[in-house]
Amino acid sequence: MELNKYFWPAFFWTVFVTVSCLVSMDALSNVDPFNFRYKDKAVHFCFYFLFTVFWYLFFQRLKNRAKSRVRLTVFILATIYGACIELCQWLFTTGRTADMVDIAANMGGSTLAIICLWLFSKIK
Repeated sequence: MELNKYFWPAFFWTVFVTVSCLVSMDALSNVDPFNFRYKDKAVHFCFYFLFTVFWYLFFQRLKNRAKSRVRLTVFILATIYGACIELCQWLFTTGRTADMVDIAANMGGSTLAIICLWLFSKIK
C-alpha cells in the first residue's frame, strides 16, 4: 500500500487519541481551563470527528476508491477502534473506566465527520 501525505497526520492523531484515552488524566485535573458538564463526551466527539476525517483523507487518496465505500469503511473502523479503546480502558487501566456513552459520543463525532465529508464532496 502506497502511503500518501495524509498517512502521518492520521497515524499521529490515532496515537494521540490512544494515549489520551488510556493514560490517567488525574495529574491534569487541576489544570482544567474548561469546566462544563459532559466535557468528556465533547472531547470524545471531537477526537473521533478528526480521526474520521484524517483516515478518510488517507484512504480516499488510494487507488480508485469509491468515496461512499471509503466513508463507510472509515466509519466502521472508527467505531471498532473506539469500542476497542473502551475495552482496553475496562481491562487494562485503573484510573479510567469504560463507558458506553463514550462509544456513542465517538460514533456521533464520526457520523458528523461522514456527513460533512459527504456534503463537501457534493459541493466540489
